[in-house]
Amino acid sequence: TSMPPQNLGHNLACFLVYVWARTFEGHDVNFMDMFTIRSELMPWFLAIQTLLLEGEFPYMDLFGIAVGHIYYVLYASKKLPVPKFMTSFFQNSEYFRSRYAKVRDDYGEEEGQ
Repeated sequence: TSMPPQNLGHNLACFLVYVWARTFEGHDVNFMDMFTIRSELMPWFLAIQTLLLEGEFPYMDLFGIAVGHIYYVLYASKKLPVPKFMTSFFQNSEYFRSRYAKVRDDYGEEEGQ
């Protein structure tokens, strides 16, 4: 089956949920104040929800989860580094440095880091 462009937003959402769930593994997620599930189960729960509520196989959900998994594994194994030009752009930009200085305490970092 081909992938219509209007479904790419759903893929992106599933990708982001998967990466978020892997980043915050072990946390509890309150789902609509009805029940609590562990964060790593959230993407799979949403895929099952698509199957049950929409009555179709969750191809788009599974595609987003698969791409999210590939990204997470490559990033965790340091095989997907941030490009040098991007790093230097943000580190050398006075605008971004001043904006970051305002929220530095939120990330537990001290001056000069």
